[in-house]
Amino acid sequence: MLTVLLMAGVSLFLPHDLMTPSRLSRALLAGMGFFWFARLLVQCFYYDRRIWRGNRFNTATHFIFTAVWCYLAGA
Repeated sequence: MLTVLLMAGVSLFLPHDLMTPSRLSRALLAGMGFFWFARLLVQCFYYDRRIWRGNRFNTATHFIFTAVWCYLAGA
């Protein structure tokens, strides 16, 4: 949770610094992209089917957020 809060803080309070071409901004953006890509892989391939069986609301929420993250990562 701390990682997500730190990424959100950097994105909200220092967007200009992230968009200027420098080694630090490229490293930060690559780290954020890697984190979300790794999270997506874990969410899609590591979670067991027994977690979602019989829990329709959480399953639907999972698929909706996965679709949104894929779209935003592609955009």
